[in-house]
Amino acid sequence: MKIKKPTLNFIINAFMFFCLCAITSTGLLIKYRLVSGQEQIIKYGNKVQLSLFGMDRHDWGEIHLIIGYILIGLLLLHIILHWKITLNVYKKLYQKKPAIRLIIFPFIIICFLIIIIPLIANVNTIKLKNNTKIERLHLHQKHKN
Repeated sequence: MKIKKPTLNFIINAFMFFCLCAITSTGLLIKYRLVSGQEQIIKYGNKVQLSLFGMDRHDWGEIHLIIGYILIGLLLLHIILHWKITLNVYKKLYQKKPAIRLIIFPFIIICFLIIIIPLIANVNTIKLKNNTKIERLHLHQKHKN
C-alpha cells in the first residue's frame, strides 16, 4: 500500500504538532510545577520530593529531550519532502531581491551556531567544600559576575 504524498505530509505535520504540544507541556511542567531545589525551598518551606505519575523533574526532562529529538527528525523529514519547493522559492527570492542574500547567509550561520555552540562550549565548574547554602549562593553569584 503506497501512501500518497499529501497524506504523508499531513501525517508528518500532525505528528510534528503533537510533538510541539508535548514539548510545550513537559517544558511548562518542569518549569512551573516540578520546580528545582531552590524554588522548592521558597515555595514549600523545605526540600520536598515532587513528582507526577511517579516521575520527577529529571525523568520528565528526559521525556522532553526524547520528544525534541523526534521533532527534529520529523522536521528534517518535512524539509526533505519539501526540498524542491524550498529551492524554487529561494531561487525566486534570490533573483528578484538581492537584499535577501544579506539576510539568508547570516541567518543560516546564526542557526548553525545556535545548534553547535552548546555542543562545544566549555562549562564553568566551581569546586565546593562543605559550604552553607548562603556561601554556595555567594560563590555562584561571584562567578557569574
